[in-house]
Amino acid sequence: MFAENIYNPWSFPQVLGYLATVFGVIGFQQKNDVKLRLFVLCMSACIVSHFILMGSYAAAISAGLAATRWGLSIFTSVLKYAKYLVPFYILLFVGTGYITYERWFDVLPIIASITGTYGLFYCHRLKLRIILLIGGAFWMAHNFFALSYGPFVMEMFIFLSNLTMIVRLLAENKKLPKDPRGSFLSRFG
Repeated sequence: MFAENIYNPWSFPQVLGYLATVFGVIGFQQKNDVKLRLFVLCMSACIVSHFILMGSYAAAISAGLAATRWGLSIFTSVLKYAKYLVPFYILLFVGTGYITYERWFDVLPIIASITGTYGLFYCHRLKLRIILLIGGAFWMAHNFFALSYGPFVMEMFIFLSNLTMIVRLLAENKKLPKDPRGSFLSRFG
């Protein structure tokens, strides 16, 4: 597609991959769920562009679907339709996975996408980040088995960034007064 070598670490498609990593890491450091979603939406736009320019169209389609999911989840008015959107996205991810399936570990991104869909439409703050951490683990495993080094490193940084925010949110929750009916931690006690 480009005259330059797309596998050169400083080619435009590769730089888009690096930019996606930056948006993802910054996004997962946001306490505000809307800011998290906005940064990850920017990350998704970069990664979709990266995959298109690299000629990896199946990954671009999957990332594009995920981007629309992230974008829709920003609007609270859309969340009331979650009972329709979640099954719709699950069918899209399963259908895309079925069409593009080649190896056993191709199932891992589908599991990650379904997990993320549930989290984005039904969870917030700490629970959202824990669900996304689980999805990120599936993506990392896929990228490891697929020998996809760049996306593996990106997912690793995002995983660690998300884990850091989870620890920060847990520490913040421990500072809350012990109200048996209202505090977040009271649900687990």
